[in-house]
Amino acid sequence: MFELGDEHLNCLLVYQNGNLLDASLEPHIKRYILRYPESRKSSIWLDSVVAKPSTKDVSEGRWLCPGGGQSRPHALPMMFSSEQYREGPAGKRHNFNQSKERFVDSKWGYPMTTLSNSIADNKCVFKEQKCITTDELIYTKSENYKNVKGKSVIVACGGPSFSDVSWERLGFDFIWSCNEFYLNPKSDDVSVSLATVAPGFKILDNDKFINYMLKNDTSICFEIERGDYRKDYEIMHKFANKYPRQSSFFNTRYRSCLGLGPRLIILAILLGASEVAVVGLDGIPRSDNDGSLTHAFNGNKSLPNWFKKLGKPPLYESSHRIQERQLLIFWEYIAKLQQENNFKIYNLGEDHNCNISTPITKKLFPIPQKIQEAIK
Repeated sequence: MFELGDEHLNCLLVYQNGNLLDASLEPHIKRYILRYPESRKSSIWLDSVVAKPSTKDVSEGRWLCPGGGQSRPHALPMMFSSEQYREGPAGKRHNFNQSKERFVDSKWGYPMTTLSNSIADNKCVFKEQKCITTDELIYTKSENYKNVKGKSVIVACGGPSFSDVSWERLGFDFIWSCNEFYLNPKSDDVSVSLATVAPGFKILDNDKFINYMLKNDTSICFEIERGDYRKDYEIMHKFANKYPRQSSFFNTRYRSCLGLGPRLIILAILLGASEVAVVGLDGIPRSDNDGSLTHAFNGNKSLPNWFKKLGKPPLYESSHRIQERQLLIFWEYIAKLQQENNFKIYNLGEDHNCNISTPITKKLFPIPQKIQEAIK
């Protein structure tokens, strides 16, 4: 677990369950808690890269912008926590849809499934599947999930370590992946048993995707939230009606800008997997540009919209730093889930030059020697 005073990715854990690392930060922590009240019972981190104070600024409640920018009166230090929710003051820097207590009844919880079904026609297969809700996950009771409990799952994301690490040598029970995984030659040599796809992804008339799915009996597990466009819901329902046995949905409380991969990892954990190996959860390198991504599936894509927008003035910070903070909160959440669920987890992309999480996972979730030797 993370402890007060821990430092990861140049972020310092300065508050935890009422305890402060440094009394001089108390005024700033109190102001942060006023903005994010749930953080009072949680952990608060300080980003030591984005902004640094001077003695005068701290005493006057000011915090210097990085790069010598003008100090902003009453601005909070760059603190962050897991209790930054959607449609709150954090904006795109949120880490979860809502708190555990409010998730199921919030607009991101059970009402989201109601919205989806209201858009569908009367014969939608999801209306026939039992919906199960917990304070961390909403999902349909499906044959696609029944064998996960107590088994091992590899979640293969689209980062470059997918191609560069020999994860396919591991004899795990299931392989899960996402989006255009089938475009990587490695996918031809393995059987992906479950995949999820983002809104806007072409699935109905995609012969290569459909052929792979049918050949490998791949289950398609949709996130029930399909963006802002009615057509995304309609496409999902048309696909599910055409392939009902292989279609199901889920929605996690966790929701950051990091993409589908982390949410698949959480799905595997909450469905009871005993061992989860992660590959391709690396992060966007600083060298990436639109149309030339370091991506294992499709490098011709554009950078995510959030990544391009948040890195522009007047925010005075880079999207790369936001990404690092969100990865830190993700692994903090995984550590909390490990206290409540019996599972082991490994970051198979460790030491890859694009793998941002390496220093965190090496310390908290070390890879057994046997697995290290197998994937060399």
